[in-house]
Amino acid sequence: MRNLSNRLGQSVHLGILYGAETVYLLKERPPRGHSGFTDATPATDVGVRLPAHLTANGRAILAHSSEAHLRAVFPRPGDLVTRTGRGPRSLAELRNPAGTGP
Repeated sequence: MRNLSNRLGQSVHLGILYGAETVYLLKERPPRGHSGFTDATPATDVGVRLPAHLTANGRAILAHSSEAHLRAVFPRPGDLVTRTGRGPRSLAELRNPAGTGP
């Protein structure tokens, strides 16, 4: 992760799915002054828990989850909360965020 962070000049995260949340386990930042360095992710520090369907890390994990797993994690329609009015509000939107495809 450190090598990837240094090469990209970006923060790199490792998180897991814990219920309906993403839990961040590791975070690597490139050295300050690194060419192209930006760190616009203060909310993703180690130990932070966020709704999985509202994070890139969580969405990547959920994209590879079965329908049965998604229904178990989000059993009620109101379980897909939004914080800013953005993000999926149903399992169909979670599975198909662009509104295209099956």
